[in-house]
Amino acid sequence: YLRAHLTKNTKLIILCSPCNPSGVIYSTASLEAVVRVLQSPGFERVLVLVDEIYEQLVYDVEHKSLASFPGMRDRAITVNGFSKAFAMTGLRLGYATAPKNIAKAMCSLQSHMTTCPTSVVQWGGVAALEKTPPEWMPNVLKVLRVKRDLVMSELAKMDGVKSYTPEGAFYVLPDVSCCFAGRGGKSVEEGGVTNATEFATKLLDYGLSLVSGEAFGAPGTVRISFATSEEQLKQAMSRLGQLVKDLRAS
Repeated sequence: YLRAHLTKNTKLIILCSPCNPSGVIYSTASLEAVVRVLQSPGFERVLVLVDEIYEQLVYDVEHKSLASFPGMRDRAITVNGFSKAFAMTGLRLGYATAPKNIAKAMCSLQSHMTTCPTSVVQWGGVAALEKTPPEWMPNVLKVLRVKRDLVMSELAKMDGVKSYTPEGAFYVLPDVSCCFAGRGGKSVEEGGVTNATEFATKLLDYGLSLVSGEAFGAPGTVRISFATSEEQLKQAMSRLGQLVKDLRAS
């Protein structure tokens, strides 16, 4: 699939693992396949921008960085940050690793745009690295796993809705196309919907806001974030389930 979409003009590809919005993690085998394509004749100069912001938020699987594969360290631009793993969402402190020539160019560009993060944010990052207790991340993952399983359990009760169990991050991307007119849902004349954006818009009437998967190139889906309280998740899933029930053709 990747090879079919590369051309002689391809300069860079983007890889996000764990992935927002699906929570998918590229397995070692999948990453090896990507490396083989990139090392094949004609694609040796293609770079990879790797988003690993969710690398510590993984469940029951191992995260592996593309830059760790032979020959990829000098071709990978890896971006990361403190927003997710250290719950520093509003402080927006990020970092990147890249080949020296690219990193130098990045610094030249960035220094003329924002100069640097504020000192308060930088000291926050230092505290996160030096003072976060070792039990912090295991406890976070334990809580998130419970919330993930709660969401998956509720989705399983919704007739026709399909979803992949996320291995990382804190998102679920269920396929709700079973609710669309002509695909198992009520007709437009009966108040039905035809796509995920219309589904998400109608969901607002039920007091719940979800992002349409169409914004991510995943038509037919909506994104759920389970980074909230269990009580709110239970209410949210109840409202989502009610809309699914109301839209499904009788």
